[in-house]
Amino acid sequence: MSSSGSVTERSFYPYIVELARRVGEELGVRVTGVSEVRIGDRYPDIVLELDKQRLLVQVKIDGEARVLDDLTKTYPLAMSIGAGLLLLLFTPEARRIHPAELGKVAPRVRVRRALLLASWASRHVEEADLEGVLRIAVGSIKEFERVRKPIVDYMTIAFVAREAIEELSGVLRKHLVATPRLLDQAQAIVGRFDFYRALLSEFVKDEEVMKTYLADIMAYITVLGLLFLHVASIRRLGQSVVPRVDNPFSVPQGLLEAIKRQARGSQLYSEYRFILEPFLYILDLLSEVGESVRYPLARYLYAIQALRPEHVSEELFGRIYQEGLPPETRKNLGAFFTNPVAARLLAYLAVERWDEKILDPACGSGTLLVSAYEAKMEKALLRGLSRSEAHRLFLEEHIAGIDVMQFAKELTSINLSLQSVETPVEPRILWGDGVEKMVSAITNPADDPPHQRLIVEWVARDRERYLGHQLVRESFDLVIMNPPFTRRERIPQTERGKLERVLGRVVRGKVGYWAYFFAAADNVIKVGGKLAAVTPEEFFAGSSAESVRRYLLLGEVAGGERRVQSMGRVYVPEYIVKSVRQVAFSEGALYRDYLVVLRKATSAEAVPSTVIVLLKRRLDELKGKEHEIVKAIKGFASSEGKVLRGEDFDAVKLANPFELIKTRVENLKPLVAFYSVEAYELFEKMTKELSGLPTLGDLERKGLLQVRNYNPGQFTARGRHVEDYATRLFIRRYGSRGKVLFNLEKVEGETLLLKAVRGNITLRVGLGDVVPSLRSIAGVRYIDLTGREEYALVNPGSVGAELLRSLGLVDSAKLREAAKDIRDAYERYAGEVLLARRFQITSPDVFFIAVYSSNRMIAPATMNILRAEDLDGRLVKALALYLNSTLTVFQLLSMFVETRGAWIRFDKDVWAGVYVPDPESLESNAEALGEALKTFDYVARASEGVQSLYRRVSLGCELQKRIDRVALRLLGLKWGDEMLEALYSAVRSELDSLQRILEESQRERKSKKATEPEEEESEPEPRQRSLTEWAKK
Repeated sequence: MSSSGSVTERSFYPYIVELARRVGEELGVRVTGVSEVRIGDRYPDIVLELDKQRLLVQVKIDGEARVLDDLTKTYPLAMSIGAGLLLLLFTPEARRIHPAELGKVAPRVRVRRALLLASWASRHVEEADLEGVLRIAVGSIKEFERVRKPIVDYMTIAFVAREAIEELSGVLRKHLVATPRLLDQAQAIVGRFDFYRALLSEFVKDEEVMKTYLADIMAYITVLGLLFLHVASIRRLGQSVVPRVDNPFSVPQGLLEAIKRQARGSQLYSEYRFILEPFLYILDLLSEVGESVRYPLARYLYAIQALRPEHVSEELFGRIYQEGLPPETRKNLGAFFTNPVAARLLAYLAVERWDEKILDPACGSGTLLVSAYEAKMEKALLRGLSRSEAHRLFLEEHIAGIDVMQFAKELTSINLSLQSVETPVEPRILWGDGVEKMVSAITNPADDPPHQRLIVEWVARDRERYLGHQLVRESFDLVIMNPPFTRRERIPQTERGKLERVLGRVVRGKVGYWAYFFAAADNVIKVGGKLAAVTPEEFFAGSSAESVRRYLLLGEVAGGERRVQSMGRVYVPEYIVKSVRQVAFSEGALYRDYLVVLRKATSAEAVPSTVIVLLKRRLDELKGKEHEIVKAIKGFASSEGKVLRGEDFDAVKLANPFELIKTRVENLKPLVAFYSVEAYELFEKMTKELSGLPTLGDLERKGLLQVRNYNPGQFTARGRHVEDYATRLFIRRYGSRGKVLFNLEKVEGETLLLKAVRGNITLRVGLGDVVPSLRSIAGVRYIDLTGREEYALVNPGSVGAELLRSLGLVDSAKLREAAKDIRDAYERYAGEVLLARRFQITSPDVFFIAVYSSNRMIAPATMNILRAEDLDGRLVKALALYLNSTLTVFQLLSMFVETRGAWIRFDKDVWAGVYVPDPESLESNAEALGEALKTFDYVARASEGVQSLYRRVSLGCELQKRIDRVALRLLGLKWGDEMLEALYSAVRSELDSLQRILEESQRERKSKKATEPEEEESEPEPRQRSLTEWAKK
C-alpha cells in the first residue's frame, strides 16, 4: 500500500485479515482470509475462514448506520456462498489517519457499528475498537461449539426492531393524519384518545403532532406482534407461520393477507388469540394504507428470519421489547414508559419472594411488570420450579396489570407472554380504570361486587373481562407503578369528578393524577406488603400532597379541623433512589422524580432505617449492573454502616425514619434534597446547631416582618384579566426578559427618561407617576439598590393613550385597572428586601438572591417581597446581608422545589424555613451588628466588580468568605475555615449537579427554548415548612 494519499476502506483490508488471524491464534480458532475475491459479478471486501466457517466482511467509512439497510443489501450475497456476514462501519475520523500509521493504530480504530450475522451467531456492537469487534466475531465460533446453539444477542434484535418501527411509523403518519377514517380506526385500537391527549398535553401542545403518535403506537404493536408471531410459532410448532421473504427488494403480492391467513389457520391462534386478534385487526387497517406499507414489513420479516430471535434466552425477551423502542418514539410515549434500568432497579429492590402477588394499576407498556417478573423468576428457579411452571403461576395467579389505554393492555400482554411462549397463558391485564378497580376491592371474592361505573365504552370482550375481575382487599404483596403525573386540571372533567367523590377526603387540593393511584393502592396492599413507585417531587414537597402523605405515612384521614388517626397502619420508606445525573426515571419527563419503596406495617419499628441511594451515573451507563447494584444496596441496608460510597452510587442510611416523618410530614423535601452524601452529613450537623434560632417564618409570626408574593393584575383586579397589562407596566433597567414596554435610560432628578422597546421613542415621566420596583434579580450587581431601583408605571396617563395603544395596550379600562392593581399592591406589599423566587441559580447574571433598598419596592412573581413591620432599619440591612450568605443558600437548597435542574423555586415558604439571627440578641450585640453593617456597605461598594453567586461560592472567594464570617457571627456559630470549606464544597457540588442536569435536559429538549421566561409564573406554589419544624422533635 502506498504511504501517501488518504485512508480508504481498501486500506483496512490487510490489517483486518492479519488482526483476525492473530485474535484467532489467541482464542484457538484457525483464521485465514483473502480480500476482493470474485463471487459471481461481485467482489466482496474480505472473505475469512474461521475453523471451516466462512465469513464475508464488508467495510464502510462514513456510511449511514442503519442495520436494516446493511442487512437487506449485503446478506443475500453472503447466503449465496454459504457464508456469514460481518459489517464494519468506521467513523469519519478513520480517514484522517495517516496511511503509514494505519498498521500501528488499526486495532484501536473506533468502529461506530458492527453487525455479525451467521449461522452460529447474531451480534450487534456499537462504539467499540476494531480488535474488540473481531474478538467478538471470532470468539462466537468457540462459544457456538461449546453450547451447540446459535449465539443471538437480544440487542441486535432490538436495534432491528427500532429501525422497523421508525420506517413503518413514517409511512403510517402520512396516511393516518391525512385520512380521517383510518385515524378513527387507529383511535379505536389505542383506546381513550381524550385521555391520551390529556396525558401528552404535558409534553406537546399541537394536537396534530399528538395524532401522529398514534402512528408510533400502531407501528410498535405491529413490529412486536410480528416478532411474537414468529418466535411463538417456532417454539410452539417448530416452524414460523410468518410468510418467508427471500428477497426484501421484491415483495410478494398479498403479503399482509398471507400473514393473516397463516396466523388464523395455525394452532397458535387459539392459544394466543388474546394477542393475535387485536394484532390482526391492525393488519386489516394496514391493508387499507396501500402498497407502501409492504416494503418496511418485508424488510423486517427478512431481517428477523435471518437473525433468528427464537434463540434468544427467555429472560432477555423483555429487554428486546424495552430496548426496541426507537428514541423518538420512546420520547413521544414518555408518559407511559419507564426507563428499563430504572424499572429493574425498582423491581429488584421491591420483590423479596418468588411467590409474591403483584399489581401494576397503571401498567403502561409493561416495563415494570416484566422487571418484577424477572425478579420473581430468578427466585423461583432457585427454589427448584421449572420456568414453565413458574410462568403459568405468575400469569394466572401472581401478576396483574390495569391500564386505561387499550394499546397499553395489548403491549403488556405481548411483553409478558414473550417471557415463556412455550407456555400459552393469558396474562391478567385489564383495560380499565386502575384507581376505580383498587378502590372497589372487596373483602371476599364471593361477595357481590359493588356497582361499577363505566368511564369508557369497552369493546365487549374486554369490558366483560374488566368488570368480571374483582380485586380482593389487601391481597397483594406489592403494588408497583409509574402512575401518570398529569396535573389535576388536565384530567378530563368527568374523570376528575369521579375521583373526588371516591377519594376526596384523602386527596385534597391541586394534586396530580398520581396521588389517586397512591391513595387507592392502600386498599389492595396487605399488611407487610409494599408500594413501589416512580414518585414525583410533589409527594415530598408539595402542600397539595400533604393529605396524601398523612394518609399513607401516618395513617391519618382528614376529618374537619382535626386529623384522625384511624387507619391502624403506616407506610415507612425502605428505599429512596435519586439520580444525580438525570432529572427523571420516566422517559421524556421534564420534572424531578424518585424511585421509592414503602413498607406497609402496623408498627413503625418494622422498618428500622431508610436507605437513600444517589445514582452517580446515567441510567444507560448502569445497564447490566442492576443486580450488582441492588445486591450492594440490600447488603448495606442490613449492615451496621451509615454511609456507602462506590463508583456507580453512594448511599446514606437514615435511622428511625418514622420518627422523623412524624414530625416533618408537612415538608419531607430534605429527605431527597441533596446530590451528595457529604451534603446530607453537613445538613444533619447544621440543623442540630441552628435548631435554637428563629426562622424567617418565626419573625413573620411575631409581626416583625411579612413576606409576600405579588402576581401583577391579581391583587385588586383579580378576575378582570389584566395580568398582561400589569406585567407590561413594569419598566426594565437591568437584565430581565419577558414582556416589557419601556427601558429606563436614566434618572434626572425627579424625572425618568424612558425608551420604548419598539419604535425608538423616548419620553419623560415624573417620579410621582411610578413606584420603585424590580422585575428580576438577573443582572443586578447591587446588594443595595437604594437610588438604583427599577420602576412600575402607576399613572399611564403620563405616557399618553396614543403611545400605549401603539405598544399594544389598546383597552383603556384594562389599563386603568392594571395600574391601580400595582398601586394598591405597592401600598400593601412593598418592602425593603426582595428575595429571589424563580431563577437559574447557576446563572452568571445572578449576583445576589436578596437585595435591599431604603425605598420600599414592589416586584412581580419572580421574587418574594420582605416588608419590615416592627424591625429596625439596621437589622433589615444586616438581615439582607445574611440572606446572601452561603449558609442561607445551603438551607434553601434543602427545601426548594426543583423544576428543572438549576432552574429552581425559592417560594415564600422555602424562605420562611431559613434560620436567621435572633433580632433581640442582635440588638444587644452592638459589635456584631456594627460589623454586619460595615460589611454590608463594603459589599455595596464592591458591586461593580462583584462575581456571580455561583462563582463566589464555587471559588470560595474572599468577598463571600467575608459575608459568611459575619453570618456565622450573627448566628453565634464558631465555625473555623475548615467547616467553611466543607460548606463551600457541599454547596458547590449541589450547584454543579443542578447545572449539569439543566444542561443535559436542555440537550434532550432541543425543540424547546433553553431558558424559560422569568416573569411569567402561573404554577401553584408548593408549601414548605421551616427547618425548625422539620428538625425539631
